[in-house]
Amino acid sequence: WNMDSTGYRLPTEAEWEHAARAGGAHGGNLPGEAPLSEQGWYGKNAQRRPQRVGQMLSNRWGLHDLVGNVWEWCNDWYDGSYYSSSPGSDPAGPDSGATRVPRGGGWSSVAGYCRVANRNFNYPDYRSSSGGFLVLTLLRFQLLNPLGSLVEQLVNRSHLVDGVTGLLLGCEDH
Repeated sequence: WNMDSTGYRLPTEAEWEHAARAGGAHGGNLPGEAPLSEQGWYGKNAQRRPQRVGQMLSNRWGLHDLVGNVWEWCNDWYDGSYYSSSPGSDPAGPDSGATRVPRGGGWSSVAGYCRVANRNFNYPDYRSSSGGFLVLTLLRFQLLNPLGSLVEQLVNRSHLVDGVTGLLLGCEDH
């Protein structure tokens, strides 16, 4: 749960949602235009267990399983009213709380829980076969022009390994 990590860390809710939507708005349900049965594993198609990452359609950034399969832990503490008064840009979540936020729904979820906009909460020590995580890291490199195409190339090269999704979080100019 260390936001100051120099290696890997969990995303904030805002980062998770931005990744799930591949930077777009998408109306709140799914990361793309295809139906849930083509984008995520859930109660009707998961055969009562989590599935290997990457078998379903990805979003525009090439990320798989952001809805369904496993609930993905976020770094944020849960506060049901936080977003009514949060910063408009890059909210990092409340400073404290009793429960943390998992997002995206899981293999045993009903379709209504497997939505990008859906929020849930659990105690930090909660364990389940329907829980997992998305790992973020900060990549440092010399800025190249155009930055957009470089970032897109790096995101498209992120790799998926049985339940762990690699994703570019950002970059620093050195």
